[in-house]
Amino acid sequence: MGRCLRISMLAILLTVALSLQPATALAAGSNGQQSAALLYEMGLFRGTGTDKNGQPIFELERAPNRAEALVMLLRLMGLEQEALASGYTHPFQDVAKWSDPYVGYAYHKGLAKGISDRQFGGSGRATAAMYVTFVLRALGYEDGGNASDFSYAQAVSFGIQRGLVDERVSAGGNFTRGDAAIVSENALSQFLRTGEKTLYESLQEGGALKSTAYWNAGQTALDVPVSSSDDQQSYVLSRITLQHFFPDTAHVLFTSGTPEDSPFYLSDRYSREELRFIEALSYEKHYSGSDWVTVSAVLAVPGVTIYLTDSQYEVLGWCRVPDKPERIREVTFKTATGFDGATLSADYHRIIDTVAQNWDRNQFELGEERYAPRDDGTGISYIRPVKRNGNYVDSGWYCIIFSYPPGNGNTTRAERIEKTEQVMATVFFFSDRSLREYQDSDWTNRYISDSEFQYPKITEPGAPASRGIRIYEHSSMERDVYFFTRDGVYLGRTSIPASR
Repeated sequence: MGRCLRISMLAILLTVALSLQPATALAAGSNGQQSAALLYEMGLFRGTGTDKNGQPIFELERAPNRAEALVMLLRLMGLEQEALASGYTHPFQDVAKWSDPYVGYAYHKGLAKGISDRQFGGSGRATAAMYVTFVLRALGYEDGGNASDFSYAQAVSFGIQRGLVDERVSAGGNFTRGDAAIVSENALSQFLRTGEKTLYESLQEGGALKSTAYWNAGQTALDVPVSSSDDQQSYVLSRITLQHFFPDTAHVLFTSGTPEDSPFYLSDRYSREELRFIEALSYEKHYSGSDWVTVSAVLAVPGVTIYLTDSQYEVLGWCRVPDKPERIREVTFKTATGFDGATLSADYHRIIDTVAQNWDRNQFELGEERYAPRDDGTGISYIRPVKRNGNYVDSGWYCIIFSYPPGNGNTTRAERIEKTEQVMATVFFFSDRSLREYQDSDWTNRYISDSEFQYPKITEPGAPASRGIRIYEHSSMERDVYFFTRDGVYLGRTSIPASR
């Protein structure tokens, strides 16, 4: 019974590890909240006030006016401070005091005109065409004249072609401050018309960004500012910032929120630091289907470790997001690691990739014959011989049994493969012993950590020439049995229904 209990405990550990996925997901932010928060941190977007907690109020659902659109143009061109200090005047009589220096500067530089000789029309509504035109100008494109890149009427469609504008903007209707924030954020990753650098790089080099990442003296640690996610439970990092400082980034990997002292991190072959990276590899497929990484943002969940790697999974930078409840302003990405990420990835994929490769090759089942090796007083312990593709087998395989609560079964092929890959990772990486053999009466056991790989020598008269696994028949939960070789090649799986 002790061995069965140890198997169940490891099953629980795996189940807990699989369930330690933060509930927060990075939504697309259709109202522009995340874009506005990111731009606010950079000093490129201002609120119209603050709430009782001191957080900015963005009013993202209303339309921007012409004055707000003009200010955003100057910020995206890195000219805000120059405009505020310029002292230029203008002929307009309807300009609000707060926007007076911006209008004077833009008028003097030929960046904006009024709706008449005396009226600027700053309180008038800014349309999508107007705002996109401003942003395209910030990127260096020209409208009007013989050498123009686009016309005012074509501004939105021109922006769509370059990935600056979402297609829904072209459908007409209301253009909001949220839409303006999204377009502005998209512009940061756009190359300037000259093609030499992105708008973000240009603003950063010109010192126009209020909040940006910065290296320590030895360039071994990068402090990256964060903004709050929509639900205030997690943080958002600018992927544009990360890509700028780690330009070879090809993969963004996340661990679960597993505590640092978790018994899940046990192995006599890998360090705790290596196991944490292997755990992140095991979650890559799961997170690739979520919104944790978008074109412009990376979600930073408290307690999670984030790795930035190149195409070969060599770690470029990593950070552990603080799990303390107080709010933070930045996280630190370190460049030094105590392991070779490319080698660990190769070791990991050598085993894990066999799951998909061999998924439909073998059909395993447990024979109906049952042999009680000894009377343990329970009357429920039996040995079931193992069949592979209809024939009894006696060597070349190992197995592990996991129990799952009702309702946790996966339904799609991809989900079943992903769960099996997690099991293989647990068996071959998150264990404190290597596969080894010991003798116990008529049993030969091969096991890793607290899991046992039972190969009883069936000697009863009439028994097939086979080895089997010991099963405690009466269980309230369905159990999955996974089969593989000593070298980590996945062979197949079968299920044991819950007892009725």
